[in-house]
Amino acid sequence: MADQKSIRFPNRWRWGVLVALGIGLLTLFPIFQNCAEGIVQIGEENQNSQGDPPPNPNEMVHIHTTPPLEMSADNDMGAKLLGTKVPREVNLDFFRVFVATGEQIIVSDATIPLDPSKQYTLSGIFRSAGVTQSVLNFGFLPLDGDLQQIHGFEYSRNGTAVKVASLTPTEITTATTITDWQNGVEAQFRSVGFYFDGVTTHLPDFVHIMWLADRHSTATDQGGYSSATGTKISLNASLNWDLIRAVQQNPNTVVMQHTNTGWFHYTAAVYKNIPSTWTPLSGKSQNLVFNPSPTNFPIGTKYLKVVVYANTYQDASAKLFFTNLKVIAE
Repeated sequence: MADQKSIRFPNRWRWGVLVALGIGLLTLFPIFQNCAEGIVQIGEENQNSQGDPPPNPNEMVHIHTTPPLEMSADNDMGAKLLGTKVPREVNLDFFRVFVATGEQIIVSDATIPLDPSKQYTLSGIFRSAGVTQSVLNFGFLPLDGDLQQIHGFEYSRNGTAVKVASLTPTEITTATTITDWQNGVEAQFRSVGFYFDGVTTHLPDFVHIMWLADRHSTATDQGGYSSATGTKISLNASLNWDLIRAVQQNPNTVVMQHTNTGWFHYTAAVYKNIPSTWTPLSGKSQNLVFNPSPTNFPIGTKYLKVVVYANTYQDASAKLFFTNLKVIAE
């Protein structure tokens, strides 16, 4: 497959996004499709058949009715956040319960404006209900000011920025010696981020990446660059001439090694094994940074969507119940 490039000019207009992922990866991340497909109804089965006490509404914190959420609080918390694409199930003590059978990536319809001065708490209540214990990832989809997804290869990076002295479609010559870029690592960790204004405190204007079927490959012909040593960065795929002209018109351009973390930013659960009893999960995040931990947000984030990655890498033997998804800004 072709190389992947992502451009972010100062006016936030992207003029080149080509996805270079293997067929298996595209199947794994159906976010660009209807993410609620495959969510099935529980029907009239007894959701409390194991004798588990249901969540107590008196202990819940309702969704804020004021910005930044701009959603009303009522007894339908899950449906309010997930939107109408996900079928509503029978009530569980006044709260709607949803179920995902097999691997499902569920993205909320609700888009939440992010105030960087506040701390955000994401929470929900979950229970395994299948033959196999469910594995859950639970967090956010970060979006920029144009409501475009910010990818892990844009906000994850390593090493020191170096100024571009010259470049051809397949090689970058730097003005100073490269001292701390990684060679021989996985393809997904060998990308090149371009900062046209020479300032590296914002998202890059362009990220040059390239991997084929296996982003974990350490082969030198995979990744945005094959080697970065001395003052030379050897590229695996040709830069397009629009980018080359943009660099030539911006003589302060610097480049950095960009790495990768994944498609979503999980703040409340990362590969969490969910018990067969109702289990509250939550996570708090604040501040905008590069290489964010679960307690931070990726740099450049302006909006958020909630992501429930249910039954991660699992088949239909795993079934996940969940309810009362909330985001609280304080």
